[in-house]
Amino acid sequence: MERPVLLAVDDEVGALRVLADALERRFGADYRVVAVDSATAGEAELERLASRGAEVALVVAELWLAGSDGVAFLGRARAIHPDAGRALLIEMDERGTRLPIDSMERLQRATALGQIDFSLITPWVSPEEWLYPQVQEALSRWTKAHRPHHESVRLVGEQWSSRSHELRDVLARNTVPFGFYAADSDEGRRLLTEHGVDGARLPVVILYGGQVLIDPANVDLANALGVRTRPEAG
Repeated sequence: MERPVLLAVDDEVGALRVLADALERRFGADYRVVAVDSATAGEAELERLASRGAEVALVVAELWLAGSDGVAFLGRARAIHPDAGRALLIEMDERGTRLPIDSMERLQRATALGQIDFSLITPWVSPEEWLYPQVQEALSRWTKAHRPHHESVRLVGEQWSSRSHELRDVLARNTVPFGFYAADSDEGRRLLTEHGVDGARLPVVILYGGQVLIDPANVDLANALGVRTRPEAG
């Protein structure tokens, strides 16, 4: 099945690249990240995806686009892809301490009128704190509504193992869609056999793209999912 699309629109090429790279790093295994640098290109891409029957899970648009308005663009995106989530990207002031007054007023109006689903502030200090949680929540809502049986991660382990419960809790707290399969169940044995794992060490984590992790540490699982666990060097 073709991966659903995350579409990012920003006419500042540098900012667009940072956003697209961050989204790709965290969500690229399960979603296809598409980045375009204008509202016109964004609308054309949405039309193209609709003509192919492709699914769009989330559209992220900068508030102030050249010759356009991010809120209006998200309205057109909703008309083309009614099920897609809508996120408004808003840039902090030059000091990076607060939102400009006109941006704040536009955001409040769009929120009150239900024209957006949520907002994202840029630039962020850390995507793990400022970007990923809100995007993950939106994608989890979309997945539950449109892919009720989709699992980004499959976990095979002993039913009552404390380590299995710990990994399940980590995945749940980070709203990663996953399924748990007891190692002694038919499905659990099938998954282990299919991925060439003998089950001598459990739990086993099978990622959507086929990567297998055997009893991974929490940090190793986070890295495999694209979640940074250390701040970037300044």
